[in-house]
Amino acid sequence: MECSEGEFCFEEINVHGKFFGPLHGLFEEGYGLLYETIDNIAERITQLGFIAPGTTTEFTSLSLVPEQKKTILMNDREMLEILTSNLIIITNYSREIIKETSEIDPATNNKITDILESIEKY
Repeated sequence: MECSEGEFCFEEINVHGKFFGPLHGLFEEGYGLLYETIDNIAERITQLGFIAPGTTTEFTSLSLVPEQKKTILMNDREMLEILTSNLIIITNYSREIIKETSEIDPATNNKITDILESIEKY
């Protein structure tokens, strides 16, 4: 994925340390997953009759994941710790949504379950 698709690509240019190569690939894979996930969530919001957030700023304002202010001079270990922490936040919230939608909205439940499975594989 090209970094021009969103603001999510900034992390990879600041990776430092002996694991630059593998982390660069991992972050690039994550951008693809993030882009696909945002697209799927936006489509579901629209299917439910609402207006989906349309910009990175709008999605960021709705996010439970805190925006990372410091990425410059961050070492590879720090970046992995932040990534792991953020994925835990997302997976825990996804599980809450799955519980809440299991009987009242099977389509959303299935969508979030698919997203959770993708994140857990990542």
